[in-house]
Amino acid sequence: MIGYKYNADYIYDFGRPGKSADLVRTRIMRRGQWWSADLQITRTLFEKHKVILGLYYEDNIQQDQETNDREVYLDDERSSTNYALYLQDEFRILSNLILNVGCGTIIMRRSGTRPNPRAGLIWSPFEKTTSSCSTGSAFRSPNVYELTIRRRNYPKIKP
Repeated sequence: MIGYKYNADYIYDFGRPGKSADLVRTRIMRRGQWWSADLQITRTLFEKHKVILGLYYEDNIQQDQETNDREVYLDDERSSTNYALYLQDEFRILSNLILNVGCGTIIMRRSGTRPNPRAGLIWSPFEKTTSSCSTGSAFRSPNVYELTIRRRNYPKIKP
């Protein structure tokens, strides 16, 4: 299990310009615990195709946040799970040329399913030389901060 703990105190001046200072301590606390697992099955098919099928699981057991100064702005306790399924084919076109294509799908309870296709060409013209060209898309699920504090300040942000 992996954990994260963050505590910080900041002093803010809530006074108006030209008026006396109104210093207030703001306390920010974050706690997190999670674990993850990755399962892969790799098979070579027809001598030229190396196929990888994978499943990723992440269990965010604790995602707690608290922010306060004169009042409590945030007191949020939650947990979440994420899954990802991916398939990749490494096709050896020539002994020194590989086409790599794949697609991963992230499955999140809060924000749905996101397919992420990718493709790449890997060329090795000499023993110690490799060149590649690739394209694809990626998605990072919003973290707890983005789902709580930032969404209040920027309501158009969607997970």
